[in-house]
This record gives sequence, structure tokens and C-alpha cells, in this order.
Amino acid sequence: MIKPVIGSWGRGVMPLKDKDTMEAVFEIRDITDSPHDRIYYLQELIKRPPRDIRVITVGDEPIAAMYRKSSGGFKTNIALGADPELCVITKEMEDMAVKASKAMGSGILGIDMMEDDERGLVVHEVNNTVEFKGLARVAQRNIPKKMVEYALSYVRK
Repeated sequence: MIKPVIGSWGRGVMPLKDKDTMEAVFEIRDITDSPHDRIYYLQELIKRPPRDIRVITVGDEPIAAMYRKSSGGFKTNIALGADPELCVITKEMEDMAVKASKAMGSGILGIDMMEDDERGLVVHEVNNTVEFKGLARVAQRNIPKKMVEYALSYVRK
């Protein structure tokens, strides 16, 4: 997978299934006008169910999680039509989310995980500008309230 360093909603995310495709994508990115097109990262393509898991952490506390189920393609973004479904945070998810949050310096984060067929649960992305509209529809906790409380306690320190 090739992904832009800055982006959202699955834009610019493409599978690189062979050498010719990879070379074509790199060539296009080299000649476009945006310097951001020249900065990207590669991510392993994970063999997984057609969904991923978004865990929102506030501080280092996982407060809510959802499955994002693909609407047909490999992308699981809510903005592209994926369906949110409540996900009960398991101990494994909690431990991974806390470790990922601490590794990033805490804050308000979206920890994205995938269920790899061979390795089990893996973190594939940490978002520092997390959207939560889909998760707010299914979450049992008030996500914006938790975020505001955290921000206020942070600035009052």
C-alpha cells in the first residue's frame, strides 16, 4: 500500500500489487505539483477481514472503539461509506492502544488496528487528527465530552 503522509478519508491510498503499478504511481507522484505527493509511506498489505478497528484514546485511555466495515473495496473509511459497528474493547486492544498512545506522546488519538489472519491484531496507523463522527453514532460514551474534559485539564496543568 502507498499512503500519503498527510491525508484523510482514504484519499491517495492505493495498493501496489506489482512492480509496473508501483513505478507508475511513483512516476505520477514525481511530476505532480504538490510537494506532499513526493512524501509518502509504504504499508504492508494485510490479509484481513473486510474491516478494521478504530480505537479512540484520550490521554492514554481507550474510550471507544468501532469496527469500520468496508463498503466493497479494501478501504474502510467511514467517509467512503464504511459502516460503523460498536466494538467492545478487549484487553489486547486496550493494551495495544495504550502502548501506541504512549509511543506517540499521548493526547487525543485514533489508533487503527487490523485483524491479520496470521499474526492477530496489529496497529497499522495512529491518527493525531482523529475524526469520530462514525464512532459517535455507535459509541456508549460521550466522545466529545471526554475530549473537551481532557483538553481543559491539559491546559490547566
